[in-house]
Amino acid sequence: MRVALDTKVLAYAEGLNGAGMKRTALGLLEKLPQGGAFAVQTLGELFNLLVRKAR
Repeated sequence: MRVALDTKVLAYAEGLNGAGMKRTALGLLEKLPQGGAFAVQTLGELFNLLVRKAR
């Protein structure tokens, strides 16, 4: 099964939108199968969000 994650889920997992959203996002990520991969576009968007916008 393939699953596509929105960049926001990964950003929330980093705690950018508070502790409640962080817990929810981490819970979702823990349910994903092991050995998955992230799309390059998603990682690029996350990098841009974390480095340029969230600092």
